[in-house]
Amino acid sequence: MGINGRKEQVYNKLAQIQDSGLVVTDTLHCMISAALTGTPCIAFNNLSGKVENVYKWIEKMPYIQLCNERTEFEDKVQALDKNQKSVTTSDLKSMRNDWKKLSEECELWIN
Repeated sequence: MGINGRKEQVYNKLAQIQDSGLVVTDTLHCMISAALTGTPCIAFNNLSGKVENVYKWIEKMPYIQLCNERTEFEDKVQALDKNQKSVTTSDLKSMRNDWKKLSEECELWIN
């Protein structure tokens, strides 16, 4: 599969995440994708600790919540309801621009 096919797969996955009402995950890439698309997300830390370490960079995003224990889950859902962020078109444009820059950098590394 060529670079265009891979790009299409990535954009399709991001659209799928964006179309969901809530993402619950323990994977780093899914949490980052939710952050990029403005999708509410509850991320459980995993054994490697990567989720928690990266969360520190995006913790000011009120629509992303880190959950360290299963017992915190209800509180995190309520926090998302309370802090529900309405992502504006300009927010999404900014995120897409950031994503495009990151994508271009990755292409340089690949090629």
